[in-house]
Amino acid sequence: GPLRRWNELEGEEIAAEEALVEGVLDGVGVGLIELGPGGVGAVEGNGSPRGIEAPYLQLVMQRLWDVERAAGSDTLRVATLAELGGAGQVVADHLERAIDALTPEQREIAARLFDHLVTPSGTKIAHETSDLAEFAGVSGEEVSRVLETLARHRILRRDESGRWEIFHDVLAGAVLGWKTRYDATRAVDRARADARRRHRRLAFLAFGALVALAAATALAAFAFSQRSDAR
Repeated sequence: GPLRRWNELEGEEIAAEEALVEGVLDGVGVGLIELGPGGVGAVEGNGSPRGIEAPYLQLVMQRLWDVERAAGSDTLRVATLAELGGAGQVVADHLERAIDALTPEQREIAARLFDHLVTPSGTKIAHETSDLAEFAGVSGEEVSRVLETLARHRILRRDESGRWEIFHDVLAGAVLGWKTRYDATRAVDRARADARRRHRRLAFLAFGALVALAAATALAAFAFSQRSDAR
């Protein structure tokens, strides 16, 4: 339907392979993609009929459309879906692509914001920009830039009252997964930085000890020389 309407409005002939249609629908069924703390889609099959998870369908088709159009293709192909890792991987990568659009400083802000936008159990919470700025400990302007970037990538949105929230409940797992990995990476980085500082202190102490030993040796040699001269 959407492709037919596009072709009518734009005068183009964009098509989708039947195999792609089946592949996408098979991949975005309700319960097929679970994005937990690991942030990786997991497939669960019990043979029962499934509905379609509309937010996942939207993310997958948007990604396919962007990739095919960027390549100048007039056909949405199942081969492209396979190259992207399948529907589950497209959804899992969605947040990572949005995070890549942030600077390292903005990623730190985003990590603080996610603490207040998603509960550990995966429930989303809405907050005002001013509240989020206070939570993150940064200015309203800084937090707004992060919020707007994440909104452009459909990670966040404003609700009816203008507060910020996760774009859809199904992204909560991906957010928690990214936050877990980010915190772990930061912890490792801090541990390495602490180790480097300790090594520098030890090296400085060792160098100081060597200098003191050399000075003591020189002083002893001078003393022996003076005693010899006195004799």
